[in-house]
Amino acid sequence: MHVTSELQRLLQVQAPDTFAVLYRMAIKLDERTAPEPDLSFRHAHAFDWDKSVLLPDEIALVAEVVTPGSEEQDRYVKPIIYAAMGIPTFWLVERGADDAPIVHEHQRFGGVYQLKRTHIGRLKTEVPFPIDIPLAAPKP
Repeated sequence: MHVTSELQRLLQVQAPDTFAVLYRMAIKLDERTAPEPDLSFRHAHAFDWDKSVLLPDEIALVAEVVTPGSEEQDRYVKPIIYAAMGIPTFWLVERGADDAPIVHEHQRFGGVYQLKRTHIGRLKTEVPFPIDIPLAAPKP
């Protein structure tokens, strides 16, 4: 949870007004499927105070932070669901040997995610907006 909240804080500072970084907000695929990614990047034009569930076309990126209890879902199940939703970018965040987060950045091509790059020590990307943040181990 600490990694997720710290990432959200750092990303929200760099996010332009056209995006919001959200924590655990459901995204509706259909009546029976509405996963809640650890973080999602919502387009600002989709903001609605009365909304409790987002739609896939309102989302530019989703991120899952791997924990022992969520590893199978985060690595194998959720990427398939998010790709089926048409969400362009997926991050899988895991714990490195030094306890610092590692971010695996995936882009959607041909209906599936493909690894674009792995970020160790620093997350620097242009998708969905310019991001440059350190990836450091949580402080005790």
